[in-house]
Amino acid sequence: VDEVSGLVLDGVHIQPAPHSSGPAMRLKNVENVRIGNSRAPTLHVAGDRTRSIRLFQTDSKVTSGPEVAKGAIAQQ
Repeated sequence: VDEVSGLVLDGVHIQPAPHSSGPAMRLKNVENVRIGNSRAPTLHVAGDRTRSIRLFQTDSKVTSGPEVAKGAIAQQ
C-alpha cells in the first residue's frame, strides 16, 4: 500500500505470495493507519513521509526502513 492516509484494516489475515521472499504486507509513505485484530507474518514499513501507524491485537513481525521516523509505528 503506497501513499494512503486514513487506512483502517480490521480482521485481515494476509499470507505472502507463494515462493515470495518479500514481506506479506508493505506500507510506504502512509499516515494515520490503524491495523487491528489482524495477522500478517511480516509487515515492512518504508518512506520518509510515513507517520502514525498503530497496530493493536495484530500478530506480525514489523520491520522498517532507516528513513521511517522513530516513533512512527506503535504496537499494542
